[in-house]
Amino acid sequence: MSNYHPLWAPPTPPELAIGKEAAERAKALGAKSARERDFITAVNAYYGQSDTLDHRTRALAYEKAMERVASSYRPPRKKRARPPLVGSTPRPPLVGSTPNNLRLVD
Repeated sequence: MSNYHPLWAPPTPPELAIGKEAAERAKALGAKSARERDFITAVNAYYGQSDTLDHRTRALAYEKAMERVASSYRPPRKKRARPPLVGSTPRPPLVGSTPNNLRLVD
């Protein structure tokens, strides 16, 4: 995924070719665990159809696949000894109010 840089422009055709080759190689090698298999599936959600789908569609497919990975392998929360005092932990400031920013806070 080092050829995928979501903060800048979409990957160039040579970067897509390198990423697609790496994703296909990972899929061919197989995974040792279910978690590893799910990561490979997520990467292939982006690179798998790079010749037919546009960047936005592939990026959304990758985001959804990574959401499934994150929700499947979320570490258990540590139990607190006592509930925190109300208002003692301020929320971080939001930059805008997009759904992704709001999801990061909760």
